[in-house]
Amino acid sequence: MCSTLKLPPSSPHRSLSPQRLTALSAVLGMLILTGGCDRVASGFGDGPPAVSSAALKSATDDAAVRKFYEARQWRAAWSKRDASALLDALKDAPRHGLDGSRFTSLIREASSPAERDAELTLAALNYADALARGAVDPRKLFKVYAIKRPSVDVVAGLAEALKGHDVEGWIKGLAPQDDEYRALSDAYLAYRDLAADPITGGPPLQPGDGGARVDAVAAWLQGAGYLPADAKVKNATFDAPLVAALRVMQKAAKLPVTGQPDEATLKVMNDGVAMRAKQLAVNLERRRWLPRDVPDTRIDVNIATAELVYLHDGASAWTSRVVAGAPDPDRETPMLIGAFDQLVVNPPWVVPKGIAEKEILPKGEAYMAAERMTVVDGKVVQQPGPDSSLGLVKFDMQNPHAIYLHDTPAKALFASAERHRSHGCARVERAVEFARFLANERGRAEAFDKALATGETGTVALGEKIPVRLLYTTAYRDPAGLWVFTADPYGWDDQVSGALGLGALSAPHAADQPVASLLGP
Repeated sequence: MCSTLKLPPSSPHRSLSPQRLTALSAVLGMLILTGGCDRVASGFGDGPPAVSSAALKSATDDAAVRKFYEARQWRAAWSKRDASALLDALKDAPRHGLDGSRFTSLIREASSPAERDAELTLAALNYADALARGAVDPRKLFKVYAIKRPSVDVVAGLAEALKGHDVEGWIKGLAPQDDEYRALSDAYLAYRDLAADPITGGPPLQPGDGGARVDAVAAWLQGAGYLPADAKVKNATFDAPLVAALRVMQKAAKLPVTGQPDEATLKVMNDGVAMRAKQLAVNLERRRWLPRDVPDTRIDVNIATAELVYLHDGASAWTSRVVAGAPDPDRETPMLIGAFDQLVVNPPWVVPKGIAEKEILPKGEAYMAAERMTVVDGKVVQQPGPDSSLGLVKFDMQNPHAIYLHDTPAKALFASAERHRSHGCARVERAVEFARFLANERGRAEAFDKALATGETGTVALGEKIPVRLLYTTAYRDPAGLWVFTADPYGWDDQVSGALGLGALSAPHAADQPVASLLGP
């Protein structure tokens, strides 16, 4: 039980002596320090309900919730003020592309005090985990997902937040805090709002025209990034900047560039926004799966677009195309984070067992001889050389899935718009030049060129690890700040959207391509 400290009423005829004030302060301090009460009559706020530990135990069956209450000796946790703060925080779920009802539905109106306390805890922990690590587990969606999700103790975090009466502040700090995540969030809300209010047609607009239709067109263009964030979209005018933005949008959508919100343009605007909103929500979710600490110097490969960017100290220093895995469950390039600290020059190709058994050994000895392949210790090995499947350089990423970056003799594939043709590794355009660039940055260019010139297999140590992230990103801002929505070659957007309860996407998938007959991982 918790007692309430009642201060004596004030009176114009009577005042408290300094000694009595000191004594009262001491009693009040003891109540606060011992945790015996969350509420005092002087207005520190209401406390949790008075419920028995047996009632709480009966109301709790979730493992994380039980851990939370065990740590506080099965005492109730939620004051009215903290519960209100949680409900306010849940209203912000759409900002993260999440449906808040999946969390608020856990809190029933007719619950007993013990049940309601446990339900508030369950909702808080589920929402916190969704923001900190993602609402769905990617390991359950994909054959291989080789990125460690953030490790966040939401049970301890909630306990600390309730102790400091800062539930809302704690929750706000759990999602990624970087500019790109915030931009994705803003774009999602903009597209969601646009989808809820389709733009109507009408006669051609004239310079200086205004009204609801012009405001709607301006809002759409701003939400899609074609107009700056500070552009006027209420009481807007059909002026030169708006027309210019409309022309850019039409060109990007491969529409006739009329500078008018004509029927074809409005169809793209109205039909596409709901799907784009889902696509943005999916990309928000994927961002929550990633570690928050991102190295400023790294290689990022976008599997979806088959493109590579090397960032040095946060600035783009090299870009190139890649050939990624074919859209087949056995060939898709997995989402993965790795690193390499050496370059392998003139590398042999140790053919994975599955490829060897299905695609090489059945073709016989003559084929293997023509491809300079032999069997070494039970493994098929292709000898190094300029026509080797790994080309002249391998970026020696170490991981249990045998996924890495490498050169290729099949240069023609880089000119193709659809470049998902490998067995899972990423073939890098201008790989030798890129390797030399990395070596030169680290004072190893001469060593690289000498090793390469020998024609023999060798390694060139770089003296440091270069992180590599293989990610799948289908919505992002280009250098001009415009939003780019890509095809979904593996159908992974659909899988995530379904798991989030958003339904299937009608996003364009890359056309199925035959797996290249050219060798290579």
